[in-house]
Amino acid sequence: MEYIIWGKSPKAPHEQVLHTLSTSKEAAEKVMKRLEYVYYCTDLRLQILDLNEKPDFSNPELLNI
Repeated sequence: MEYIIWGKSPKAPHEQVLHTLSTSKEAAEKVMKRLEYVYYCTDLRLQILDLNEKPDFSNPELLNI
């Protein structure tokens, strides 16, 4: 599993990948809190990617459009 944190860094106009090194959902959630309260990042979201599972591209929730 990969845990990818997306969000906006301060003064950034667009969302970007902020962190990819967490090894668990709990660790990623702690990093998200730190990004929000220490570094003032906004619009944070966690993407959990299982590389052993084929993605269902017919699901519109998987598409970041």
